[in-house]
Amino acid sequence: MDTYILKISFVVEMAVILYIFCTSMQKKRYFWTKAIFGISILLVLNGFWNSEWPMIGLFFRYFAIILLFYLLLEICYDEKTNKKLFCLTAAYSVQTILYCSYTILEYLFHCLLSVSLAEKISYIVYVVVYFVGYMACFLFFAERVNKNVNLDNKIVITLAGCIILVSNLFNILILQARIPEYAYQLLYKPMSNILCILLLCFQFNLVSNQSLIIERNLLEHLLSEKDKQYQISKNNIELIQMKCHDLKYQLEALRHNSNNINNEVINEIKDKIDIYDSMIKTGNEALDVILTEKSLICKKLKINITVMIDGSKLNFMNVIDLYCMFGNVIDNAIEALKKETNIEKRLIDITSRLNGNIFSINIVNYCSEKLKWEEGLPISSKKDKNNHGFGLKSVKYIIGQYDGDMIVYKKDDLFVLNLLLPLK
Repeated sequence: MDTYILKISFVVEMAVILYIFCTSMQKKRYFWTKAIFGISILLVLNGFWNSEWPMIGLFFRYFAIILLFYLLLEICYDEKTNKKLFCLTAAYSVQTILYCSYTILEYLFHCLLSVSLAEKISYIVYVVVYFVGYMACFLFFAERVNKNVNLDNKIVITLAGCIILVSNLFNILILQARIPEYAYQLLYKPMSNILCILLLCFQFNLVSNQSLIIERNLLEHLLSEKDKQYQISKNNIELIQMKCHDLKYQLEALRHNSNNINNEVINEIKDKIDIYDSMIKTGNEALDVILTEKSLICKKLKINITVMIDGSKLNFMNVIDLYCMFGNVIDNAIEALKKETNIEKRLIDITSRLNGNIFSINIVNYCSEKLKWEEGLPISSKKDKNNHGFGLKSVKYIIGQYDGDMIVYKKDDLFVLNLLLPLK
């Protein structure tokens, strides 16, 4: 390719890769007008950029283009600075990788084939390399960027600066040294590719690690909130029991002291009170509280919940962990069963079994909904993915604190959850 085409192709390639990385970012008004106008300016500036000092000019040209691309992101996308910088840095690395890969293959074809044939093939090679690169970028990187980039601005700025400076300075030094063409194509270009691949992997590892830290902090915050909720639930259950206990005696007194009261009405009231006075007993106070609380909700929603569990085996667990674990599991089952129109299928079955020193808890409920899975867990069907979908993740996190394991699967219309806990 001649010099002019190389100049404008860099801008076009960067624009395409950046757009792929920014597919889910919030666009501002008149996005396409701004984008076309901005890229046109970049093409003109880059195409006609000339300098009396080629090496210095090359460095400042790339630096200026990267800066202008960032300004273009600012006027086109309504996102945080760190996300824009991250996408820009990643796009620059990908563009360098694709360009180096193409030029290496082009050089090899020129070495192995006649000049005319190599020229014809070079355009095919260019299309294939960039098409494969764009597809790989979309499939393997874009989704990970679109999920969450929560890196600190200083980290992203430092990373962006390092990638741009190292890549350009290294390029200038190599060109200044006037090394042979074969060494430039077969040594420097592969080294540049390796460097960019490592930096790209480093970038996305930072994102993954940061996402895990944020998720862990959110789970810990949810656990602390469950502590307060447990105390409230415990007090409410105790208060309900006391009031129901008193009401039963008052009803009996009313029945014996009045001849005008309909016994059927009293019996009906008494039956309803018995529902709230029948606390589930498992041998573990925290488990009793959460199961009683959820059973009342189930009765209201016409969901039949059966519990056959030896709660005494779970006395080694932290009260809040236990409350949070069972609360999330039953809440998920209730959410699924609320969608069931067939009342007979509104069932939750909770059982336990001891195998050696492994205490297994089995929770089964009907679920006719087709589920989507990610990393072995069902994805929340609620629209707000940032604030939902942490139920089973928090259960898995809690189980992990006790060296346990969680198995989740769906068989026909049954959603099955197995919690395996080693007894201490």
